[in-house]
Amino acid sequence: DAKTANLRIKVHAEVLTAARGSVSELESIASSVAGLTIKIEPTAEVPVQSESATPRVSINEHPLVKSAIDLFKARVLSVQPRQPAEK
Repeated sequence: DAKTANLRIKVHAEVLTAARGSVSELESIASSVAGLTIKIEPTAEVPVQSESATPRVSINEHPLVKSAIDLFKARVLSVQPRQPAEK
């Protein structure tokens, strides 16, 4: 159909659920801009794992963590990744 287009968009895996929840709104906006019916299918970007990637070093080996351990006579119980800043 010349009045319908399918669009596959790649998003970061962290926002895939939100993108899927907003498909109807995204389709409406894209359709009004393009002047035809647009169907959107969000997919996640899959990071490519390289075999030559450097293995992660223990967080206890990081210079700032070492300093904190020495200064406070502490130990690391767990590590959580930093949340990306919202734009």
